[in-house]
Amino acid sequence: MKNVGIKPGPILIGPEAKNTAPAVLAAAIFALKKNKHSILLVAPSDHVIADTEQFHKTIKVGLSEVKKGKIVTFGVQPTHPETGYGYLQLDDKIKDGVSKLRKFVEKPDSKTAQKMCDSGNYLWNAGIFLFRASDMINAFKEHQADLFANVELAVANATPDLDFLRLEENAWKSCKSDSLDYAIMEKVKNLSVVPLLGGWTDLGSWEAVWEKMEPNEDGVSISSNAHSIECNNSL
Repeated sequence: MKNVGIKPGPILIGPEAKNTAPAVLAAAIFALKKNKHSILLVAPSDHVIADTEQFHKTIKVGLSEVKKGKIVTFGVQPTHPETGYGYLQLDDKIKDGVSKLRKFVEKPDSKTAQKMCDSGNYLWNAGIFLFRASDMINAFKEHQADLFANVELAVANATPDLDFLRLEENAWKSCKSDSLDYAIMEKVKNLSVVPLLGGWTDLGSWEAVWEKMEPNEDGVSISSNAHSIECNNSL
């Protein structure tokens, strides 16, 4: 980030992995202390979005929902019956780039995935969320009060370390490990879904990496220090 001129501010570090729910809550608590109007865009670090301009347009649609007090989750139009992704079942037709969410669907088997793709009423769960810090904190207070108390303490007693902010160890270790989907998203009622534009892959399989590296006429994708000899359809 320094190389491209971005100063992100303190990077929060948890003493151990606790999945996404405590991490997102810690960020929301930290942001709210800085600005009571804070809005957070939460995104996995290993996704590739090809068209940044379209992605920004999608975020702007999400912001209009956030200002209404909604927590926004972004979904991707399925291109095939993928069994490695979770799905979002839409409550109604997409209007003005937004739909209500009926429910989250866990990773399906191939037969179920095919049915969902054929229905046209499901999106892949991209794991990207947009919300006001205050709305997310209120959701934790309502649905995960114990987790909120521990994370709040871990942030309050965090210690600065150069460009980092180290969350307090004992309080953090008391947090249960849980994903944001399970802990909050499957419980709250103020969810909106926005289809994600701009091309998306989570590089969640070697096949996805192979496709992203643009195979040559023999279907071979190679990095700069590799050579292929009599290979077809290989990474």
